Amino acid sequence: MYRLIFFGIIAFILLIAAVFKTFTASVFTGGSLFLTAILVISWGCSDFVSMKENVSSSLIFGAIGLLGLKAALDSSNLTKDGYLEKNYDIVYDARFIRNCTEQQQPDDSLRAQFNREKDNLLWRCATQDLRDLNALHFEFMKTRMLDPFTGAVDAMTGVFVIDEKMSCQEFARALKTMCPGSFDY
Repeated sequence: MYRLIFFGIIAFILLIAAVFKTFTASVFTGGSLFLTAILVISWGCSDFVSMKENVSSSLIFGAIGLLGLKAALDSSNLTKDGYLEKNYDIVYDARFIRNCTEQQQPDDSLRAQFNREKDNLLWRCATQDLRDLNALHFEFMKTRMLDPFTGAVDAMTGVFVIDEKMSCQEFARALKTMCPGSFDY
């Protein structure tokens, strides 16, 4: 009896998370959480030994893996239209950025900060695609290595998250606000 209540509570939490993720993050993440809830319910109604040999649970495991891969691809910056081209345009423009003048930015501290940080824009944008590829690889490895339950915990809480710095385009926007008119973006 307690086993059914325990698995029922876990499945209910997973279903709530599935609905939340479907509307806020990704339909594919929500779908994988929904299938994990079905897996929990089926495991709660039978014993673990027979479920490992069950064909339907193997299919659900496979479907959860495929949905995880699709969610990783959809959330990656590498698959967004025009994203890489915009980064390359910023790299090209960053080569010609000059120091911020007093006419462009009257505030001395913002002007000094811009002049210190402007050279980092070229490096950040030149390596952005590698950082994005690394993040996509990390998501693929989580999909491959984590079981559905650990993956569900990660999807709900973001436990296994790479600490990301500002992206190339975010950094360029921040620099542009520090010194308006300094470069085209």
